[in-house]
Amino acid sequence: MGVPPGANVILAGHSLGGLVAQNLPVLSELGYNQRWKTVRVIAFGSPIMNQLRLPDSITRRFAVWGDPVVTQASYWAAKIGFKSMFFPPDISGWSRKPIWIDGGPGFLDPIGLHLAYPNSFDLKGYDALGDQPGSQVLQLDAAHERQWATDFSQSTANERPWVVRGGVATSKQLQAGTAKHRGVPDPPGLYGFSVQYQPGKTIQELAAAGKFRNPQISVTTDAALVAAGVAAGYAVSIVKSPGAGYHHTVQVPLPLPLDLAVALSAVFTQEENPARFLGP
Repeated sequence: MGVPPGANVILAGHSLGGLVAQNLPVLSELGYNQRWKTVRVIAFGSPIMNQLRLPDSITRRFAVWGDPVVTQASYWAAKIGFKSMFFPPDISGWSRKPIWIDGGPGFLDPIGLHLAYPNSFDLKGYDALGDQPGSQVLQLDAAHERQWATDFSQSTANERPWVVRGGVATSKQLQAGTAKHRGVPDPPGLYGFSVQYQPGKTIQELAAAGKFRNPQISVTTDAALVAAGVAAGYAVSIVKSPGAGYHHTVQVPLPLPLDLAVALSAVFTQEENPARFLGP
C-alpha cells in the first residue's frame, strides 16, 4: 500500500467494501491496528457488522433511502443461512441509525439505488470525514505518491468540542429530559436537557465528569447540535449551568417539539460508556 506505519487512516468503502472497512479496525487477527491508526470509517450502502465493537464516534454510515443492501441485509442473511466468521455475527442495517440520503434523480430500481451514492446531492454538505457541517478536506501529498493529507490528527480529534449525554439520546429520551433548570431562577430561567460539555476535553473525560451509570453514552459536537436546530427552524444553544462536572444545558423550547427532538437525536451517536460510574 505504501502507507507508512503509524499513519492516520480514513477507511471508506461501498457495499462489501464498507463491510471490510468496518471490520479492519476491530479484528485483531488481521494485524491492521498494529500498523495504522484509524481516525474515521465511512461506509456507503453497507450493512453494519461488528457494530458492538466499532465505536460510533469514529464511524459514518450513509444509506440511500430504499437501498436493499442496507434495509434487507438481515433478511437475506437469514434466508441463505449465513454463518459469519466475525464476532458478534450482527449484520443488521437497523441496529445503528445510518445517515439517510437522497439517491438523486433517475434511480428507481433496487440496483440503481445501491449504485446512486456518487449522484446524491445530499452528500455535498459533508466533509472528508463524513461530518456535517465540517471543514476537513484532503489534499494530494505530492511528496508521497497515492497519499493524501489532512490536518486531522488524534490530538485534534480529542480537542473537538464534544457534547456527551448519558444513555441513548432518542427523541423520546430528549423530550423526557427537557425541563426547567432548578438552579437558575426566573427571570430569565433556563429550559433544556443536561449534557457534559467543555471544549478541549476528551469524550472519556466528559463521561467521567458526568458520572453516568448508563452502559452507553451519546456523543455529538456543539456545531452539529446548533446546525440540527437551524435545519429544523429553531435556535439551539449550549449554556453553562449548575451541576456536576462540566454540566451544561442544551437550551431548547419547553416542551421540546417532536420535530426538533428528532433532529437533535439524529446527530448523536452512541458508544460504550468508557467511564461508567459504579459508585454509591
